Amino acid sequence: MTTRRRMFKKKELIPDRPESVLPLVVALGQFVLIVIGIIGLTAAIFREDGLLASAADRLLSVDAVSLLITLAVAGVALYFIHRRLERRYEKSVARFYGTLATYAMMALGAYYLIRYLLGY
Repeated sequence: MTTRRRMFKKKELIPDRPESVLPLVVALGQFVLIVIGIIGLTAAIFREDGLLASAADRLLSVDAVSLLITLAVAGVALYFIHRRLERRYEKSVARFYGTLATYAMMALGAYYLIRYLLGY
């Protein structure tokens, strides 16, 4: 271990433990919210009268032409949004999508946690 420390400069030492407990607690809280969000979303989708069943009912009740038009418009809109984000943020679009998905899952986790604590 001492030979590894000698290879790096003084500023580049790899710390053996975190500088403080706060970043560790924040990361653990974010992880817990993400896991709660995933579990809550999965339960909402796959329960008997959940999102999957209602989406399937709506999909079967819609005629094919309006469905194709809606899918085409949504696809074109998503394409233009993606292109705009690529031009605006250049190469960091993938990182932006990842961060957006992380915060969305954390928000869902907070929603389901509050809903569980309040007894809904």
